[in-house]
Amino acid sequence: MTKEKLIYALSHFGPAVGFLIGFHLGGLMAATLTVVIVTPIALLLHYSHYRKWPLLPAITCAFVLVFGGLTLAFNDPLFIKMRPTVVNLVFALTLAIGLAADRLWVKQALGHQFNLPDNAWKMLTWRMVGMFVMLACVNEIAWRHTPDNVWVNIKLFGLPTLIMLFFLAHLPFFQKYMIVPDNQPKS
Repeated sequence: MTKEKLIYALSHFGPAVGFLIGFHLGGLMAATLTVVIVTPIALLLHYSHYRKWPLLPAITCAFVLVFGGLTLAFNDPLFIKMRPTVVNLVFALTLAIGLAADRLWVKQALGHQFNLPDNAWKMLTWRMVGMFVMLACVNEIAWRHTPDNVWVNIKLFGLPTLIMLFFLAHLPFFQKYMIVPDNQPKS
């Protein structure tokens, strides 16, 4: 593995791995303490290598510090369990407000990878609003109605899998709306 890939892996997956290890070694409070320590370190590692702050990991770090800090300060895991719900609802609300203000923030984030017309970006954004609301609902059901070990697995593996499935299910959408230069065939 190259240094570049190692830094990317550590900065993006280190907090989740730290949370999982902390949970298996000492439960939810230990996992919270671990993620509160590891997340800013991962963000700083990313910055030290790339010399730029990654937007989503930086936002996630802020939420981890706030909700993790509340969890540790009040010795109550309710806060860390609610964090994915709040984060997903904030993302949904941000995208919806962006659409109302005629801002295509998903296009700004993904436009370098996909060349789509604005109407397709609007459809995709509304669908992502729905996805984030659905993820918030899944997290609420999971933390309220399952034991901690099940919730941790849903949070770390289930929610990311749902996001991946969302985008895989949208491959036909991307193929349908992708703008391809005249000299290239549509794949």
